[in-house]
Amino acid sequence: MFIKCCVGAFTRAPASFSDLPIEISTPLMKRLVVNGDDFGYSVQRNKGLAECYKNRSISSTSLLINGVAVDDAVHYIKQLAIPTGLHLNLTEGHPVGKQCDSLIDENKAFLGKHGFRDALQKQQINFLDIYAEIVAQVKLFITKCGQKPTHIDGHQHVHILPGVREVFSRVLQEYGITWTRLPIELDLDKCTWLSSQTLKTFLKGVVDDAVSSRDVFIKHNIKFTNGYAGLSTMGEALTTDSIMQSLTNITKHNPEACTFEYMVHPGYLTEDVGGCGCGLDGFSRSPARYHEMLVLNDPELKQRLRQCGFKLASYKDLDTVENGIITNGICGH
Repeated sequence: MFIKCCVGAFTRAPASFSDLPIEISTPLMKRLVVNGDDFGYSVQRNKGLAECYKNRSISSTSLLINGVAVDDAVHYIKQLAIPTGLHLNLTEGHPVGKQCDSLIDENKAFLGKHGFRDALQKQQINFLDIYAEIVAQVKLFITKCGQKPTHIDGHQHVHILPGVREVFSRVLQEYGITWTRLPIELDLDKCTWLSSQTLKTFLKGVVDDAVSSRDVFIKHNIKFTNGYAGLSTMGEALTTDSIMQSLTNITKHNPEACTFEYMVHPGYLTEDVGGCGCGLDGFSRSPARYHEMLVLNDPELKQRLRQCGFKLASYKDLDTVENGIITNGICGH
């Protein structure tokens, strides 16, 4: 089970998870990015993510650059050399750029997960505003972290929405950022534990948008892993068995897959202060965030991953693998 670490006693973690030993040798090593989202949301979430990285339970994070605890997160990033990407946010809290009129409401806040999507469908969004805000977030990330993000993904999957994905791809290409998340999770219709029809509809829309984004990313030389999971297993649905089943499902559909991403949201329960400038949400207040920590830090999960030939990696580790190189999500030999 989870063993609580003393944050103040953290030492510098390995610079690359590819340097860590693995007990099993396989013909094709499977690199697994376990990415913790929402770094910067609150000091409690930050502490949990940092502990998970220190425990080698996650191998990468994504930073909410407009999060109220972003500076606290940057402290951990620098102290532990945590491989970190940008969690592009166009839906929650306040923008960091100045050119954003079509992205905000009367309170100068983003329109929300559904509000932003509705505005897109109604053609009320100025894509020049999207370009300006993405650039502003990338620049602020570089200023605070002292380096480019290892990858960029989207808070609430905004980066794969129609119209946004083209602008998003252009910015990544301009800044030489080559990795993103492509959240195509297989067999969502078989996830019987997803009882909410509203959630099922939203997740199916995410997968459909991701499928439509694939060629756009390839056109702009943006890479993504062979397989992805994590949509259906957030919170209490995350277990050792569900993680292993999700990864097994990917390899069943694509036996040649050698790179994988698992999206997670661990952390301690956010108490009073958090968010992106507009207060807390129920997601961060939920005890499910701590549940995810317990699962990820369980030695049984790590043992089963090793037994199945998975080796933790960050996005910066993925450009080379033992038996080949990766180009647009394809492993070559």
